[in-house]
Amino acid sequence: MDSRASLAELYYRQKANVAVVSIGNAGFRVVKKMRPIEVKNVDTYAIIQDSNQQSHAYDGMVSDDRGEIKISLYTLNSEKNPFLRYTSGPIKILNGVNNRKEDEDMFMRIADSAVAFVIVSGFGGNFSQAVHLHLLGCLNAMGKETLNAIIIPGRYEEKRRQKAISGIKKLEKMNVPYVTFDNEDLKESIDTAVITERIDAVNLRIADSLDEYISSISSSIDRLKYNLIEDIRR
Repeated sequence: MDSRASLAELYYRQKANVAVVSIGNAGFRVVKKMRPIEVKNVDTYAIIQDSNQQSHAYDGMVSDDRGEIKISLYTLNSEKNPFLRYTSGPIKILNGVNNRKEDEDMFMRIADSAVAFVIVSGFGGNFSQAVHLHLLGCLNAMGKETLNAIIIPGRYEEKRRQKAISGIKKLEKMNVPYVTFDNEDLKESIDTAVITERIDAVNLRIADSLDEYISSISSSIDRLKYNLIEDIRR
């Protein structure tokens, strides 16, 4: 076999087609609801702001304590087996410290795992927006394909909503592809006493939409890689 063909096949086997990266709580709430899809080599990461955490895997538990989402984590070497699989493995939890050098080192490790990226975040928080734009800038500099999925807070969070809209203008200046999910448009007309259920329903609808995007992107990359290998073999 031609050595170039061997390299192409090695690339095909070891590189993920798509990496899904969620940033902050809003992005994580969506990603944890995504269903496994019938595509190969999808890696999933979640970047959260927690100076006490290092490398963890999500154990499937989320508690709602006085309106705040708390993520239950176990270290990868814990006796408890991390689950909530997303095709190729557990969601990898990473700690974003909003430190430019440390974050860039983390981005480099993520960037090596895939050729296309779907970045999911709410743009209403300082941490999520800053890390999202920073990661996007690094990926663009490395020539990686990206799709940005932005969750816009509803009008009941007007300050966060306006911050998100302002952040989207920055995406437009970067001339990168993005899709938005406006919680105001997706809002169900139900009693505010069941606001958690409404948010869950909205997040599930967003996750379903992203499943379609990711499946389409991954299938396209599969075809391109297959054609590359076949061309080298000829």
